[in-house]
Amino acid sequence: MSKALHRDIEAAIAKDAAPKPLPPYHSGPSFQTSMYHPAPEFESVAATETSKYRRMWTKEEYTDHSPGKVWASRLPKIIGGFYPDGEGPAPIPGSPRLSHAGLFPKGSTVIDLGCGAGEAAPELVAIGLDVAQVDLADFRTKDEYRGLDLRRGPDALIEPFPFRVGPLWGDWNFKGTRHARADLGFCCDVMEHIPSEYVMLVLDRIRQNTQACFFSIAHIPDRWGSLIGMTLHLTLRPFEWWRDRIGAQMGVVVIGRDLLGESIFYVKCR
Repeated sequence: MSKALHRDIEAAIAKDAAPKPLPPYHSGPSFQTSMYHPAPEFESVAATETSKYRRMWTKEEYTDHSPGKVWASRLPKIIGGFYPDGEGPAPIPGSPRLSHAGLFPKGSTVIDLGCGAGEAAPELVAIGLDVAQVDLADFRTKDEYRGLDLRRGPDALIEPFPFRVGPLWGDWNFKGTRHARADLGFCCDVMEHIPSEYVMLVLDRIRQNTQACFFSIAHIPDRWGSLIGMTLHLTLRPFEWWRDRIGAQMGVVVIGRDLLGESIFYVKCR
C-alpha cells in the first residue's frame, strides 16, 4: 500500500467520531452459552472493533505481521492428513496421526476465521484446501489473498474466495454454499482479540459452522496497539482457561499445547 494511500485513509479515519469504550467484561465461572448472548451494546462493540482495525491495517508494521501464514504452513506437520494431490491413503486402523486428525483430501473446505490481510490463504490453498474467509471488514491487501491470482494449473480458481463481513460473535454463516459446516476452521491470532463477554459465543458460532478447528491463541499483551493508542488483545488467559472453554463449548480437544506465550489447539466439533 502506498504512503499516499495510507495518508488518505488516515485522514478519512480522523474525521470519524471517536470510538466508544468497550463494555466491561463479564465475570464468573459459567461456561453456558446463554451467559454470552449478544448484549445491547452488540452493534456498538462491533463498530468499535471495526474502526480500530481499519486504523491498524493502515500500519505497514502490522500488515507485515502474519502469524496465520506461519501456522497455515505448519498444519500438515501439526495435525496431518492433508492430501493436496488427491484423496490420500485409506485410514489405517489404530494409526495415531490419521485417527486423531482425520483426512483432508484435495478440495476439503476451510474457513479462515478472522482472516485479516488474508495472507494465510495461499498456504491453505497449497495444502489442497478450498478457502472461505470471515472478518470484521475486508482488510485483504492483495488480489491473491482474495483468490484472484491463484489461477495456476488445471484446477485454477475462477472466482474469489467466498467472504463474509461481520464480527465472529455475529450471525455469519455459509449456509447454502459448499462451505456450510466446513471440514475445517482456521483461527489464528484471533481469539485473544475477542471481547471477553463474547468468547463463548464465538466458540459456539465456530462449532456450528465447522466440523473441526485449529486455533493459535496468544497469552501475552500485544505490541502493535500502541501504534494507534489502543489495546488489541482483550482476552488474556492462560492455556488451561482456553483449553477448558474450547472443550466445554465445542467438542473434543485432540491437540492442546502450551507454547509459553501462546497456545495451539485442534478440536473436533460435536
